[in-house]
Amino acid sequence: MARVLILHTGGTLMMRGGDPSPLAPDVYTSDLLTELPVLRKIGDIESRILFNLDSADMQPHHWVELAAAVHENLPRYDGVVVVHGTDTMAYTASALAFLLPGLDRPVVFTGAQRPLVEVRTDARANLVDACHLATMKIPEVAIAFSSQLLRGCRAVKLDAWAMAAFGSPSCRPLAELGIGVELAPHVLPARAAVPFDPRIEPRVFLLRTFPGLDPSVLFAILAQDVRGLVIEAFGAGNVPRL
Repeated sequence: MARVLILHTGGTLMMRGGDPSPLAPDVYTSDLLTELPVLRKIGDIESRILFNLDSADMQPHHWVELAAAVHENLPRYDGVVVVHGTDTMAYTASALAFLLPGLDRPVVFTGAQRPLVEVRTDARANLVDACHLATMKIPEVAIAFSSQLLRGCRAVKLDAWAMAAFGSPSCRPLAELGIGVELAPHVLPARAAVPFDPRIEPRVFLLRTFPGLDPSVLFAILAQDVRGLVIEAFGAGNVPRL
């Protein structure tokens, strides 16, 4: 049987509470295989708790710790599934795509808009899809959500209300799940493993341009200890004259 490791980092999928109380990270006392015994049909599933965070609290040092855990454990499994909150899932998946350049098997992120313990939830389908995709020949960091698998560094959260929360406007899904699983031709080939490099630069600022932007804001940013500046321009790259 295929071997899949689930790394839990937090997020709505394993949260408790809700209407009228706010959702909060649970203590993860319930066993995923007890809640979803169908996972045993996919393969030998093992789960571990790495963090138990609201994803809004995820920081670059968490990305490095998660990437190191995946890099260390991946050779012993056919794939890794990362349970993550949806708010910053695309950021973490993108970071891991660069922290793990040498992949020969899948690293699949998933989460949910509603907790697993609720009757009406997307968590069950997303988790089953993620585990199934983690056994396939898809050597990429990707996001499994709402019957699609999106390239991790090309995905973005588009909707905070709909179950289909993620999209990839400029890159077709790597896989679509219907009656079967249809893999796209642009799935990357397997790459040779490389030593883990934990270096990541958090002192990068993203500036979105807009009409009326005060140039002094840009100059104030550049006066700080910023190592990189990304400017989100208009259209094909136009920016206002400063």
